[in-house]
Amino acid sequence: MKGNIRVLVSTKRLRYELNLRRNITIIQGDSASGKTTMIQIISDYLSGRSGPGTEVVCDRKCIVLSGDDESVLAKLGMQKSAVVFVDEQERFLNTKSFAKAVLESDCYFVFITRDGLNMLPYSISEIYYLKNSGYYQNTRQVYNSMHQVYPEARAAEEIEPSVILTEDSNAGHEMFRAVSQNMKTACDSARGKSNVAKYILTHKEEQILVNPAIEYCSGRRIEGDFGTAGGIYRKW
Repeated sequence: MKGNIRVLVSTKRLRYELNLRRNITIIQGDSASGKTTMIQIISDYLSGRSGPGTEVVCDRKCIVLSGDDESVLAKLGMQKSAVVFVDEQERFLNTKSFAKAVLESDCYFVFITRDGLNMLPYSISEIYYLKNSGYYQNTRQVYNSMHQVYPEARAAEEIEPSVILTEDSNAGHEMFRAVSQNMKTACDSARGKSNVAKYILTHKEEQILVNPAIEYCSGRRIEGDFGTAGGIYRKW
């Protein structure tokens, strides 16, 4: 599901602007970057607890999901084409029942989380990083905005990796090694998720295809020496 839904969340002191292009948007950010604050502003506004000068502007109905699994699923089941916000502190976020409900819904979802959501399909183009920009807050795309490595015009180009990297040497590695042999490409193991970032940093001259099962280098954003795009890591 694709679209272009604009959401403006503002108070007298803060301002957040979101443009939702797909049904699932991920917002990441460091501690104290304002992720939970944005959710709280929306929640207070919708419940009538916000003060003067606060507004949430969107062409769609906006809701914040919070609570136990049963009540959340019941509330979500009643929504039609709404914009649904969920904070990373909610326990139901990583449950199979919630993932199933999301896939069956026609709503747009904004997940505030620093971790991967393994049970949900979403585009890497819709992962954003919340950054404090002076007097305002904005969402900066992790993959193709200020730190864009491969412009959208080149997205269709084939990239031939020199190494396929897997998390460990178990069954997944054996499968990718078999694939890499057909591609005449090397296949290596990081020997643990925590070693993925170190492996990439010590092989800067290689074009590395990282097994998608590895969650975004164990939750770390790695910048400075190389960029990322679609699982391909290469030197800038």
